Amino acid sequence: MYLTDTHVHLNMKDFDKDRDEVIARAMNQGVKQMVNIGYNIKSSRESATLSDNYSFIYAAIGVHPHDAKKVEKDYIDILGTLAENKKVIAIGEIGLDYYRDLSPRDIQKKVFVEQLELAISLDLPVIIHQREAEEDTLKIIKEYRNRLRGGIFHAFSGTEGFLKDYLDIDFYYGIGGVLTFKNAHRLRAMVKKLPQDRLVLETDSPYLAPVPFRGRRNEPGFVTLVRDHLSLILGISEDEVNTMVHKNTKRILNI
Repeated sequence: MYLTDTHVHLNMKDFDKDRDEVIARAMNQGVKQMVNIGYNIKSSRESATLSDNYSFIYAAIGVHPHDAKKVEKDYIDILGTLAENKKVIAIGEIGLDYYRDLSPRDIQKKVFVEQLELAISLDLPVIIHQREAEEDTLKIIKEYRNRLRGGIFHAFSGTEGFLKDYLDIDFYYGIGGVLTFKNAHRLRAMVKKLPQDRLVLETDSPYLAPVPFRGRRNEPGFVTLVRDHLSLILGISEDEVNTMVHKNTKRILNI
């Protein structure tokens, strides 16, 4: 059973010198599918191009909250045109980020909602970025949940106080390298309380490399380390995790 890394940024300059080698290493580790995630118009175009160049790479397109204040006036039309590519399988990453606050919060919310509407019109799932904005993110998604096809909480970092809200929304949860960090006690406790049929794996390459590579460039092949750690936390075999996340990924992303 092969693995899918549901969140990579292979278009970034971090991979310009050895992109093909990185991809080959991942494939040799059993990571046979990857979803390259856009975070602005430029990277969304690059994601679509990558998906055209590699049969096993798919694309998500969208504007990250950091870039919300810089969106082109016709950005929704541009994203809509990019979505005509059949390898584009999700809208993302989109959401709210109150940690860095690189865009005003009212603009973040406006751009988030506009892209949720786009996802609804295209019948595509969404990839959600949330950092220090849990309450507002969940409130907005709840307003649209009944019309959305579903989605993934990328780099899931939910808190127990909102556990019922997450379960009510019934999205999927992207579990990445942070799970392996020594101080990630809260995340490990939360993962045990999440439904196993809603867990998917990701790396967020080149960011957030798992132990023992923490602090170095992340790669899609390292998703196997996340899988191994998830196996230990859930008390099931690595093969069982492979089967579980394969079914979950196929269900939410239709790949």
